[in-house]
Amino acid sequence: MHAEGLSQEVATGSVTRSRWVRPLLLWLLPLLVVAVGVYWYGSGGRYATTDNAYLKQDRIDVAPQIAGDVRDVRVKENQAVQPGEVVLVLDDTLLQVAKMHAEAELAAARVDVESLRAAYREKLGEVAVARQASHYAVSELGRQQELANRKLVPATTLEGAIRSRDLAIGSIAVLELQLDQARAKLGGDANRPVDEHPAVRTAAAMLEKTRVDLKHTIVRAPRAGIASHLPQAGDHVEAGRPAFAIVADSGVYVEANFKETDLEWVRPGETATVEIDTYPLERQGDEYRAGDRLRVLGAAATERIRQLGEGRATRASSHQHRSRGG
Repeated sequence: MHAEGLSQEVATGSVTRSRWVRPLLLWLLPLLVVAVGVYWYGSGGRYATTDNAYLKQDRIDVAPQIAGDVRDVRVKENQAVQPGEVVLVLDDTLLQVAKMHAEAELAAARVDVESLRAAYREKLGEVAVARQASHYAVSELGRQQELANRKLVPATTLEGAIRSRDLAIGSIAVLELQLDQARAKLGGDANRPVDEHPAVRTAAAMLEKTRVDLKHTIVRAPRAGIASHLPQAGDHVEAGRPAFAIVADSGVYVEANFKETDLEWVRPGETATVEIDTYPLERQGDEYRAGDRLRVLGAAATERIRQLGEGRATRASSHQHRSRGG
């Protein structure tokens, strides 16, 4: 009797247990799987990380305006410079010679113009004399014509007077052509100042170019920063080719290259944490020894700028929040 009651009690307990175990497995286990999936999805998609990142600084490559040999280097490697500070001095020996030659060419051009002006004035005088001679020849022809009409002079004398008149008038035309030539050599205006003559202006321009080239033998820093990759005295530098670089002493930034699939939920304005491999990131309360919160830039706003040396590798992670509606 006791055994039968005990078996009925055990059977009742088994039935009761099976009644709540089945719903538990049907509902609690899927909910647990969903919860684990949601946690994994949220924690796994919260950060986008990459090791393909580098520290960058703005850099300017400074190229001289002229080619030449370096005579003097006024600063040392990695020395801080200010805008306008002299960095290199190029040898100017040949330019000094070119300047002397240009000065001589300018003086010769002025002499040539003065000679042309003197020749023009000479032709003016010759034309005036020719006109007076033609007036005399015309008057003489009239007198000889009157005498010939009276039969007081032979016909040969009249012919000589006619020939003299024609030669006098013809010489005026020739001299006027020569006068026009002299005026054209003076640029069409004989009264123009000497320094405004084209030949003089050309020579003056060559002299000014030589003076500008001499100024370019002094190579200055275009901005404040650190001088790098300096040449040595005696090295040859080419015009338009970088001779040294100025690296900005501020404005360090990070160029991080994330996978495209990780950038789906990253938005401009979100924060990022940077860890520098050379100086590992260490927390001290709420502060960092190296690295800080950085603004995430849009992909289109990133422009690759040459870095000084090999740079330092960094590890960057962007704090992102996935949202299916975003």
